[in-house]
Amino acid sequence: MVRLVRPAVRPPPPPQSPQLQRAHYLIKALNPRIQHCPRLDEEAARRAQIWLKHGCKIAHPAEGLRYAEVGWPLYVTPRFIASTAPYHYWATRRYRYYGVYVGPGCVYYGCRTREIIGVNVDVRRLGCGVSIERDVALYVLSYSC
Repeated sequence: MVRLVRPAVRPPPPPQSPQLQRAHYLIKALNPRIQHCPRLDEEAARRAQIWLKHGCKIAHPAEGLRYAEVGWPLYVTPRFIASTAPYHYWATRRYRYYGVYVGPGCVYYGCRTREIIGVNVDVRRLGCGVSIERDVALYVLSYSC
């Protein structure tokens, strides 16, 4: 007797919010080879909470820092990122994997420097204005998933 075995049917993944779709689009537009690693999403969310805990006055807080990180409000374009944040643009191109958090996050403006680079940067010393905006993407970048 021949017994047919049906393959397991997996439910479709939950639909992504437009904000999350936009976040994936932005990073893939900057680095088409980079792959999403869902395991890193939790790390990105943890990092966003640390930034917010500091009232966004400290950029790239050293507390619990294990990965490279970049972030942008979702309304920017890949061209804007490449032209105004070349260091962060090239950083995204070096890595193979990313995790992403989308939600309330830090946005800096009017800084005396073009980009905020380094760890534990007090953005007030750079003359930056700070706002916490609703739709910000914070990415953690890694060489491995």
